[in-house]
This record gives sequence, C-alpha cells and structure tokens, in this order.
Amino acid sequence: MTTRSRIAVTLLLLAAACGGPEPAVGVLLPRSGRTQAAGDQALAGIALALETLPEDARPRLVVADDGGTALATTAAYDVLVDEGAQVVIGPLDTGCALAAAVVARRRRVPFVSPSATGEEVTRNNTFAFRICAGDAEMARKLATHAAYDLRLQHVVVVVDLSDRHALGFAESFAHEFVVRRGRIVAELPFHPGDEDVPGLLDRAAERLRRSAEEGRPVPDDRRGVLVMASHDDVLAMVRGARSPAVADLVLLGGADWEGPELEAALAGRFRGAWRVSHFHPDEGAPDATRGPDVSTFLDAWSRRHDEPPSDIAALAYDATLAVLPQLADAADGAELADRLRELAFLGGVTGRVHMDASGRPRNKSFVLEQLHDPRRSAFFERSGE
Repeated sequence: MTTRSRIAVTLLLLAAACGGPEPAVGVLLPRSGRTQAAGDQALAGIALALETLPEDARPRLVVADDGGTALATTAAYDVLVDEGAQVVIGPLDTGCALAAAVVARRRRVPFVSPSATGEEVTRNNTFAFRICAGDAEMARKLATHAAYDLRLQHVVVVVDLSDRHALGFAESFAHEFVVRRGRIVAELPFHPGDEDVPGLLDRAAERLRRSAEEGRPVPDDRRGVLVMASHDDVLAMVRGARSPAVADLVLLGGADWEGPELEAALAGRFRGAWRVSHFHPDEGAPDATRGPDVSTFLDAWSRRHDEPPSDIAALAYDATLAVLPQLADAADGAELADRLRELAFLGGVTGRVHMDASGRPRNKSFVLEQLHDPRRSAFFERSGE
C-alpha cells in the first residue's frame, strides 16, 4: 500500500471513531495544488497524534483545503469555524498563515501553524500561534555555520520570489552572513516554471568566478550558493548544472530541500551541501530538547508508512499534541488562545515547545544536516535551545 493510500485509510478510520459533536478541531491544509504532498504528510502526523488518545476521547475533526493559496485560506477558515471548529491546526506556510491570521482575529478562533516560519505570522495577534523555529533563528545558524565552520567568504543567493518564507529566510541569512564578514556577491531571483531555472547554479558559479577575478585574491577562496526554493526547483537546478565550476561550490538551503531524490542528486557533485530543518529521524535517543516519545513516534510511523516521516509530519504531530490538552467542552476561542499562550515544556518530537506571550515557541531547537556525503547520516547537530 502506498503512503498516500495509507493516509486515506487512517483518516477514514479516525473519522469513524470521532463521532461526538464536541469539541471540534479544524484542520486547514493543502489538499490540492503544488503543496498537496506536504498536506498529506501533515494529515498523517495529525492522525498519529490523535491515536495517542483513547477513541472515545478524540475530538471531532473538520478538514478544509486551503489549496496552498492565501485566497483559498481565508474562505476555508470561515468554513471551519462555521462547522464548529474551536481551534485550527494549520496552515503550513507563511503566506497562508498570514491570511489565516486575519480571519482568526475576526472570528476569534485561534490557529496553530505547524510550519509557518515567518516572524510576522504571530505579530500583534493573540489568536495566531506557531510551534516551529522561525526564519531568523534558522538563518542565523546557517550563516554562522557557513562563515565560521565552512569558512565561506562569497555567497550568491538564489531565491523563489513567489515564496514569502524563501524571501524572509534569504534576507535574514544575507544580513547575518555580512555581519560575520562574508560577502553576498549577487542575488538571482526566479519564479517557479521559469525556463532558466535549470541553469541557475551555472549562473551562480559564473557570478562567483567573475567576482573573484574582479576583487583582490583571497587565499583558499570558498564559495557558496544559498538556494531558497522548493524541492522540485532545487532538484531541477542540481540536475541542470553543467559547468565544472559547480563542483567547487557549497550549497546551502532550508527545510524545503527535503526528499531522497535530492539527496541522491547532491551526493558527490558539490564541495558541500547543508540545510537547516526541524526534524531528522537519524537523531537517535531523545535528549533535553526533545520529548521521551521520539522512538514511539518513529515506531508508530514505520508501522503505517513506507517512508520516513518528513519535517511537516513531525511538526504537525507536535502541533496536535500542543492543541489537544487545551480543549474543553466550555472553552471558547479566547480561552483556548489564553491556554495556548501558557503552554510550557511540551516535549515534542521536533524539540521542546515553550510558548511565549507573542504566540511563538521560545528558543525552539532545529536541525543542521549535511547532504553531500551519503556515507554518513545527514543529521549533524540539533541547536537552538
């Protein structure tokens, strides 16, 4: 049975088990469009978290499709509230979460985004929450690693103009890298579907070569490319690279790089390939930053799915664990929001969640991975706590 069909069966079983009228949890995810696969993974994580409760204690689920767009998100959020949702899990990305925040404030029904990383998602909104580390923290770590550990001196930024997360992360990285005496040589923006996407790494290598020739010689000049793009676009760039100069590049990226196809394409082709993300199944035993049930989560996942859990699946699992204890028959949206703001020391599989007054997790940990050497685990270290 494929992963997608297993997800469908799991959700049908959960729907049959969750028959009571109250409380209701809304689920707002992409069930169609470019990011549907991420929505499938998130639903699987939510389903697994619900199975930690006895069947008669599981809340009623109301699921809506945001299509991965801000416009569909606002309409879908209203539908969820009209169907009785007291709290919403989702949306997944920053753009959709910003749209959801407007409706959440108007309808006074809070949401918890598993994976929206934009700092602005929760700003000045008591009904907006996220449980993942933000762009600023993760970009700072990647920039520090690039400048001090990898000793990169020159970087080209390749960024998807249609993705608010990509733009926010790229801006934060550039600032932090320059502070650490690195130089941003150029920015190569693109839109998904552009004809020149497969040639962007060749263009980046050429810009770095020209910059080195025009400037003063630097001993052991190490050059990198920050690629803030979706898995499919990064894969197209890697497969489309033809210049021998790309072998000297270190590629840097974020959670959107996830996928075995990309890891295989990166292996051995570049001087290095590193990304920051939220979860990795090779981390091993739980530590002070994660809960005691990481192995339980991995075991339960492996019994139901034929591939490892993604970042999105693990984050959605943790978002559900954050929401479930706050539910009560008499709680309205404002009371649920108050409870979520008081959430402390939740031992999630993606790190400890300790919510601050602004609706975001305080010092949430995250993962640094290497993807260029298949002989060792991609997991490198967990940081942020």
